Amino acid sequence: MGVERQIAASPLAEHPRHHRRHRKGCLHWSLVGAIVLFVFGLSLAISLLVYGRHLRNSLTDSAPTELAVVTLDKDEQKQVRQKYERFLSACRRNAVGRFEFSDRELNAIVAVLPECGDLRGRVLVEIANGVPWVKASLPLDNTGVSWLKGRYLNGKFRLVVRLDEDSGELEVFIGDATVKGGSLPPWLLRRVQKFVLTKGLENDRTWGPRIKQLATLDFDLDKLVIRTQKGEK
Repeated sequence: MGVERQIAASPLAEHPRHHRRHRKGCLHWSLVGAIVLFVFGLSLAISLLVYGRHLRNSLTDSAPTELAVVTLDKDEQKQVRQKYERFLSACRRNAVGRFEFSDRELNAIVAVLPECGDLRGRVLVEIANGVPWVKASLPLDNTGVSWLKGRYLNGKFRLVVRLDEDSGELEVFIGDATVKGGSLPPWLLRRVQKFVLTKGLENDRTWGPRIKQLATLDFDLDKLVIRTQKGEK
């Protein structure tokens, strides 16, 4: 009897009960951890949804904005048209030339030329202190963000213009942007900065041959300065 009581009172006899309590404790804390993770994940998802909806409504629009069309009087229009025709003639003849266009003249050209028809009322050029800007509507279908599809950034965009003098390739990117809700968040600005606004233009039947004739393309104060062919620097 004494031996049996010793065995019953030994730690080994209590081990199964202790093991069950240990398993219950692990299960309890695992369940608590799972609930905490679920609540955290749900809170994060709701926060992202609210943030996305706020961003979508405050910075973007469902349709492009109609912009004013620049018009000139007959004399100004004639002068601009003649200057533009001289530029086209230099491109056709592979001739050396230097041509300056103010932002007002560029906007007038966009307003009247058939080949610029898609840009009429959609783009306004501004050149200040040698920096080109455009007021425009930028579609966001290619940002890779599903809830921005079908939306537009209507605002003012600083352009980065690069002309490779060897290949003649013209690339235009967005450097910065200001929209109705203010500045873009950095992650969205990085995405739109990847857009090549002139993509495919070199293959266009109208603009491709003209671009290949450009030697340099610069911005000086409030003007666009174009040089055709590489004979003049």
